[in-house]
Amino acid sequence: MKIFWVLTLAGILVAGMRGRDGAVAQTRVPQKVMKYLESHSFQDLVRRYGNTTIELSVPSREARYLDSLPYRLEAGFRVQVVATTDEQNARNIYRQVKQLQLDSTYLVQEQGLFKVQVGNFTVRDSARKLLDQLYYAGFKEAWIAPATIHIAKKAKAPPAPSDSIYFAIQVMATHSRSKAEETAQTIRKKWNLPVRILAEGNLFKVLAGNFSEESMARQQLQYLREHGWPDAWLTQLLPN
Repeated sequence: MKIFWVLTLAGILVAGMRGRDGAVAQTRVPQKVMKYLESHSFQDLVRRYGNTTIELSVPSREARYLDSLPYRLEAGFRVQVVATTDEQNARNIYRQVKQLQLDSTYLVQEQGLFKVQVGNFTVRDSARKLLDQLYYAGFKEAWIAPATIHIAKKAKAPPAPSDSIYFAIQVMATHSRSKAEETAQTIRKKWNLPVRILAEGNLFKVLAGNFSEESMARQQLQYLREHGWPDAWLTQLLPN
């Protein structure tokens, strides 16, 4: 499935999903995209992207579900204790095996069969010790079988701290507060950017934008340089 945005000359932002059958369903535009669009005038967007179509891959529902699991699925091996059409018998054996607490125990239904499986092994030989344990526990008909196994995922990196830096554009630095305020008001009105005035000693710095990504900040920087502020430059700041 593909998600796309089309900016038309009529000033309409169309966001939708196109399936394999070609059908289109409306969807929400990501917040980062909306923030970028709102920070530019319509004329500028038309000049830059008037005839552009952007396509991004969107994970399917199944892919999102698999990504939410604490494990990934891989081809491997398990010790299979039984495979039967008798569901109740399989459930009874499952409870007996689980009480042994030898390893992860599963009751799997595949192709009309109820299978009791134990363990997750990427190599067949690694399952032999578990097979012996089950044999001496009374499950003498158990065997090693190919299976889709669960491999624990590595822990994800923690989210960035709330005091992480962001990018802003320093438009000017002046000794005149009134000039700084006038410039800030012009940028807010003309480009709808968040602007702050930072006082450092006798200087008043006009800072425009609040960008989490350097690439978007540099795009806006280039635009400001082309439209009246050639000496503007990029800087990094900590939130207040």
